[in-house]
Amino acid sequence: MLQKKSLISKKQLAEKLLKNLESYGLQVHHYNYKIERLKILFKSFNPLIINSVGKNVLDNKQNVYKQLRCENAYLGGAKQYNYLYQNSSTKLIKISY
Repeated sequence: MLQKKSLISKKQLAEKLLKNLESYGLQVHHYNYKIERLKILFKSFNPLIINSVGKNVLDNKQNVYKQLRCENAYLGGAKQYNYLYQNSSTKLIKISY
């Protein structure tokens, strides 16, 4: 979806996400909030420059899930971490606690 070195600002990143994912019903402010949580991956948002952690994540060498997870995060009215997307089956799975 997003290509390396194709965006120059936080605003462009949010607009690109919005354009590609508009079917999910999210607006720019939702993406801005999520992008703000990704600060640990960037040196700068304007111009948009990833740091070494971001590079490692892009190269699948590092996982920052634990640092990004927020128990109180909601997405579309549901607690975000009550569900898990399984890539292999392309299904959304409800997690029971």
